[in-house]
Amino acid sequence: MRHTKPFLTEETKEHLRGYLSPPGMSLSSEAGLFATGIGAAFVYNLTYLSRYLEAYNALFETDTHTRVRVLRDGAVMPPFYTLFDNAWAGFLLLAVLVFVFVPFHYSFYHRETKSIYVMKRLPNRYLLPTQCLSFSVLCAIISLLCAAAVLLVSFLIYWLATPDACLSGGFFSQLFL
Repeated sequence: MRHTKPFLTEETKEHLRGYLSPPGMSLSSEAGLFATGIGAAFVYNLTYLSRYLEAYNALFETDTHTRVRVLRDGAVMPPFYTLFDNAWAGFLLLAVLVFVFVPFHYSFYHRETKSIYVMKRLPNRYLLPTQCLSFSVLCAIISLLCAAAVLLVSFLIYWLATPDACLSGGFFSQLFL
């Protein structure tokens, strides 16, 4: 049996943790707040699904004799960008709000470790701003990637679930103005 080395060793994890936050600071509460924000942004994105389902149901009518839903004559689905509107606003707002962590990381050197002057005199003068900004930048990137994924999945739902006869314009005209 072949022994494989783990992708992230304990030494590598400690090295990465040293760049994501000040030494001795636990990121668990901030990571929990960020996870809650991501969850809230996903829940807010459900507004797109409710608008889509409302517009989708408006494309059909029920035949009074057969009680079967049929596509209305001349029914056109509203463009994607009008239905999606601001459904990804939660992710964009979160990408900005995570930078609230930066002053807390900076103040950690003043209050907890009292090593702010030592940090400013280190040979690597970028270590202090790196440790203060890294976690927020990582969270902002994750939030923006989630926003892009939500946009893609929402557009695929729109493009694949809407009857072709109800789509107006081409692929890109549905995505953008």
